[in-house]
Amino acid sequence: MRVRVGFSGSVSGIDIEMEDSESFIKDVENALDGGRSLVWVDNLDGDTFGVAVANITYIHLEGDTERMVGFA
Repeated sequence: MRVRVGFSGSVSGIDIEMEDSESFIKDVENALDGGRSLVWVDNLDGDTFGVAVANITYIHLEGDTERMVGFA
């Protein structure tokens, strides 16, 4: 599932392709409740992102959709 995270003061956010978006959401909520400033997340390619939770303006969960390529 693709997760798009938007940040205050930034025109573009980041897109993260991950298997377990629910875990990411819980980590962000726990960080906000516990006063932590960063949440670390790994994407499907093995890249690691540190997400500053205080600057998050939105989290968009994109559904699993097939992408059409070429001509139909």
